[in-house]
Amino acid sequence: MPALKQQYSKRGKLMKLYLLRHARPKPEAEDSQKPLAPEGLAQIKKITKIIELFSPIVADSVYHSPKTRARQTAELVAKKIKVKNGLVETDGLTPHDDPAVWAGRIKKHNEDIVLAGHLPHLGRLAALLLTGNSEREIINFHPATMACLIRTGKTWSLEWVINPNI
Repeated sequence: MPALKQQYSKRGKLMKLYLLRHARPKPEAEDSQKPLAPEGLAQIKKITKIIELFSPIVADSVYHSPKTRARQTAELVAKKIKVKNGLVETDGLTPHDDPAVWAGRIKKHNEDIVLAGHLPHLGRLAALLLTGNSEREIINFHPATMACLIRTGKTWSLEWVINPNI
Protein backbone atom coordinates (compact mmCIF):
# COMPACT_ATOMS: atom_id res chain seq x y z
CA MET A 1 0.00 0.00 0.00
CA PRO A 2 1.39 3.45 -0.86
CA ALA A 3 2.46 5.75 1.95
CA LEU A 4 -0.25 7.96 3.41
CA LYS A 5 -0.16 11.48 2.05
CA GLN A 6 0.78 14.12 4.64
CA GLN A 7 -1.43 17.23 4.71
CA TYR A 8 -0.17 20.58 5.86
CA SER A 9 -1.62 24.00 6.52
CA LYS A 10 0.13 27.30 7.18
CA ARG A 11 0.24 26.29 10.88
CA GLY A 12 1.74 22.81 10.44
CA LYS A 13 0.69 19.24 9.75
CA LEU A 14 -3.01 18.49 9.78
CA MET A 15 -4.24 15.44 11.65
CA LYS A 16 -7.72 14.11 11.04
CA LEU A 17 -9.50 12.27 13.81
CA TYR A 18 -12.62 10.36 12.86
CA LEU A 19 -14.96 9.60 15.75
CA LEU A 20 -17.42 6.82 14.94
CA ARG A 21 -20.28 5.76 17.18
CA HIS A 22 -21.31 2.14 16.76
CA ALA A 23 -24.47 1.40 14.77
CA ARG A 24 -27.70 0.17 16.34
CA PRO A 25 -27.19 -3.18 18.14
CA LYS A 26 -29.64 -5.94 18.88
CA PRO A 27 -31.37 -5.57 22.26
CA GLU A 28 -29.51 -7.15 25.17
CA ALA A 29 -32.53 -9.40 25.85
CA GLU A 30 -32.10 -10.87 22.36
CA ASP A 31 -28.31 -11.25 22.52
CA SER A 32 -26.19 -10.31 25.53
CA GLN A 33 -23.17 -9.58 23.28
CA LYS A 34 -25.27 -6.91 21.51
CA PRO A 35 -24.03 -7.44 17.95
CA LEU A 36 -25.36 -5.13 15.25
CA ALA A 37 -29.04 -5.40 14.42
CA PRO A 38 -30.15 -5.51 10.76
CA GLU A 39 -31.03 -1.81 11.14
CA GLY A 40 -27.47 -1.15 12.34
CA LEU A 41 -26.00 -2.89 9.30
CA ALA A 42 -28.18 -0.68 7.08
CA GLN A 43 -27.01 2.41 8.99
CA ILE A 44 -23.36 1.60 8.37
CA LYS A 45 -24.05 0.89 4.70
CA LYS A 46 -25.50 4.42 4.37
CA ILE A 47 -22.56 5.99 6.16
CA THR A 48 -19.96 4.19 4.03
CA LYS A 49 -21.77 5.23 0.83
CA ILE A 50 -21.66 8.87 1.92
CA ILE A 51 -17.97 8.58 2.80
CA GLU A 52 -17.13 6.98 -0.54
CA LEU A 53 -18.99 9.69 -2.48
CA PHE A 54 -18.00 12.83 -0.65
CA SER A 55 -15.07 12.36 1.69
CA PRO A 56 -12.78 9.41 1.01
CA ILE A 57 -10.92 8.51 4.19
CA VAL A 58 -7.34 7.38 4.53
CA ALA A 59 -6.31 6.42 8.08
CA ASP A 60 -3.25 4.98 9.74
CA SER A 61 -5.34 2.76 12.05
CA VAL A 62 -8.90 2.10 13.16
CA TYR A 63 -9.11 1.71 16.94
CA HIS A 64 -12.23 0.20 18.48
CA SER A 65 -13.55 -0.73 21.89
CA PRO A 66 -13.72 -4.41 22.87
CA LYS A 67 -17.52 -4.42 22.67
CA THR A 68 -18.97 -6.45 19.78
CA ARG A 69 -21.08 -3.63 18.33
CA ALA A 70 -18.10 -1.25 18.13
CA ARG A 71 -15.83 -3.93 16.62
CA GLN A 72 -18.42 -4.82 13.97
CA THR A 73 -18.99 -1.16 13.11
CA ALA A 74 -15.24 -0.59 12.83
CA GLU A 75 -14.82 -3.66 10.60
CA LEU A 76 -17.55 -2.55 8.21
CA VAL A 77 -16.16 0.98 7.90
CA ALA A 78 -12.57 -0.26 7.57
CA LYS A 79 -13.61 -2.30 4.51
CA LYS A 80 -14.64 0.91 2.75
CA ILE A 81 -11.73 3.20 3.62
CA LYS A 82 -7.98 2.97 3.17
CA VAL A 83 -6.35 1.79 6.41
CA LYS A 84 -2.57 1.44 6.62
CA ASN A 85 -2.26 -0.62 9.82
CA GLY A 86 -5.68 -2.22 10.13
CA LEU A 87 -7.99 -2.56 13.10
CA VAL A 88 -6.79 -2.39 16.68
CA GLU A 89 -8.88 -3.35 19.70
CA THR A 90 -8.00 -1.04 22.55
CA ASP A 91 -9.00 0.18 25.97
CA GLY A 92 -10.28 3.64 26.81
CA LEU A 93 -13.18 3.67 24.33
CA THR A 94 -16.01 2.09 26.34
CA PRO A 95 -19.03 4.17 27.38
CA HIS A 96 -17.82 5.53 30.71
CA ASP A 97 -14.07 5.71 30.12
CA ASP A 98 -12.30 8.97 30.86
CA PRO A 99 -11.99 10.99 27.62
CA ALA A 100 -8.70 12.44 28.86
CA VAL A 101 -7.07 9.03 28.24
CA TRP A 102 -7.57 9.23 24.47
CA ALA A 103 -7.05 12.99 24.40
CA GLY A 104 -3.56 12.26 25.76
CA ARG A 105 -2.93 9.41 23.34
CA ILE A 106 -4.01 11.50 20.37
CA LYS A 107 -1.35 14.10 21.19
CA LYS A 108 1.25 11.47 20.27
CA HIS A 109 -0.36 10.71 16.90
CA ASN A 110 0.52 12.52 13.71
CA GLU A 111 -1.36 10.25 11.34
CA ASP A 112 -5.10 10.26 10.74
CA ILE A 113 -6.97 7.71 12.87
CA VAL A 114 -10.50 6.41 13.43
CA LEU A 115 -11.87 5.76 16.93
CA ALA A 116 -14.97 3.53 17.03
CA GLY A 117 -16.76 3.60 20.35
CA HIS A 118 -19.78 4.56 22.41
CA LEU A 119 -21.71 7.29 24.13
CA PRO A 120 -21.19 9.14 26.32
CA HIS A 121 -17.44 8.69 25.78
CA LEU A 122 -17.23 9.89 22.16
CA GLY A 123 -19.32 12.97 22.87
CA ARG A 124 -17.20 13.81 25.89
CA LEU A 125 -13.96 13.27 23.93
CA ALA A 126 -15.15 15.54 21.09
CA ALA A 127 -16.18 18.22 23.59
CA LEU A 128 -12.84 17.99 25.42
CA LEU A 129 -10.84 18.35 22.21
CA LEU A 130 -12.98 21.13 20.74
CA THR A 131 -13.72 23.20 23.86
CA GLY A 132 -11.50 21.93 26.66
CA ASN A 133 -14.63 20.92 28.61
CA SER A 134 -15.74 17.28 28.37
CA GLU A 135 -19.14 18.09 29.91
CA ARG A 136 -20.37 20.27 27.02
CA GLU A 137 -22.51 18.56 24.40
CA ILE A 138 -21.05 19.60 21.05
CA ILE A 139 -21.95 16.74 18.70
CA ASN A 140 -25.11 14.66 18.78
CA PHE A 141 -23.82 11.15 18.11
CA HIS A 142 -26.84 9.19 16.86
CA PRO A 143 -26.09 5.49 16.20
CA ALA A 144 -23.64 5.19 13.28
CA THR A 145 -22.67 8.88 13.39
CA MET A 146 -19.18 9.79 12.22
CA ALA A 147 -17.47 13.10 12.93
CA CYS A 148 -14.24 14.39 11.43
CA LEU A 149 -12.11 16.63 13.64
CA ILE A 150 -8.94 18.31 12.37
CA ARG A 151 -5.93 19.26 14.45
CA THR A 152 -3.71 22.03 13.18
CA GLY A 153 -0.84 22.57 15.57
CA LYS A 154 -2.55 22.17 18.97
CA THR A 155 -5.99 23.42 17.91
CA TRP A 156 -8.91 21.14 17.04
CA SER A 157 -11.84 22.07 14.81
CA LEU A 158 -14.86 20.23 13.46
CA GLU A 159 -14.79 19.57 9.72
CA TRP A 160 -17.98 17.51 9.27
CA VAL A 161 -20.53 15.20 10.88
CA ILE A 162 -22.61 12.59 9.08
CA ASN A 163 -25.28 10.22 10.31
CA PRO A 164 -27.59 7.76 8.58
CA ASN A 165 -30.56 10.14 8.95
CA ILE A 166 -29.10 12.45 6.29
